[in-house]
Amino acid sequence: MAVALRALLVLGLLLATNLHGLYTVFSGHPTLQKIFAYLFSWPLRPGVAIGILAFVAAYLCVRPTEKPLTRPKRAGYVAVFGMLCIAEIFSIGYYGSKAEQEQKDANNSQIEGFKTIAGGIDASNKRSAEQFSATMDKFGETINTETGGDTFCYVDFSFTAQWENGKQTTKGFWELIAMRVGKYPLRDISVTIFDNIKSRTVFGALRKRDTNNFTNQALDKIQGEMQQAQQASETNMMIGDFAIDSKILSSYEMSDGDVQEFDVLVRSFNMQMLIERVVLRRTNDHWTKAILVELPRKTPWTKIDRDFPRRADGHLDVNWPRLVKGRNVWDH
Repeated sequence: MAVALRALLVLGLLLATNLHGLYTVFSGHPTLQKIFAYLFSWPLRPGVAIGILAFVAAYLCVRPTEKPLTRPKRAGYVAVFGMLCIAEIFSIGYYGSKAEQEQKDANNSQIEGFKTIAGGIDASNKRSAEQFSATMDKFGETINTETGGDTFCYVDFSFTAQWENGKQTTKGFWELIAMRVGKYPLRDISVTIFDNIKSRTVFGALRKRDTNNFTNQALDKIQGEMQQAQQASETNMMIGDFAIDSKILSSYEMSDGDVQEFDVLVRSFNMQMLIERVVLRRTNDHWTKAILVELPRKTPWTKIDRDFPRRADGHLDVNWPRLVKGRNVWDH
């Protein structure tokens, strides 16, 4: 036992003072070098302390039994066993924590790598989506340029007074101006203007006529006059391609009276047919205007002067089609 303790003491001194020298001795033998590094690294590797403990236990089993161990020797062996057990427990905890931390670091590294890859995929998807959106926008712009998109046009009425003897009179004519609303060009536009006041005047005169003569000749004459009256109250104009904001069309003779009403049918190659309703009223020696454009599947577009007359209920003084319940948008 004394020899074993002395050997352990010498080995401890060697480990404490000249491990580098021993490592240098074994440097020429890679296998021995690995074994040395494994056995004598600190903290001890898991299993090394247990191996030493097993070696000491085996020694105690094979030692001569003629001389029983004294109390100090037994205490020494117990202390060696305890230190080896503590060393083994410490090495297991140390290397277990180290392995867990290394695994955690590896997992974090993999997660960061996955995040980088996912970020690259997201960025690539975002760029692809942006490129696709830009392509579709350009495609949509091309389609809208051909079809007109949400662009439409209407006919505006501007009053031009007549001058007599150097004085301005209340008589005059309407200057018809085509107005484009939107940024896309329109193609092959034509309009038909229905003068409601003129047609009512003519048909009113026909109704007052004595129509008791119901012969075929008389009825044919009345029907012919009605067709002539209808044609006289219609004006057809060709605007053509329209890519600017406005275009002067022509002048239009006014009807007598303080109220002018028109319905305008707007047709185009790349636009659905629209109906425009126009009411002009003389108010305080000037003309006020209310225009309604009925857009397909959309809220009607309006252009109404602030001082346009209203009825007692607050509604605009127009004969446009109205909702059965509620207020129309142009009445607000």
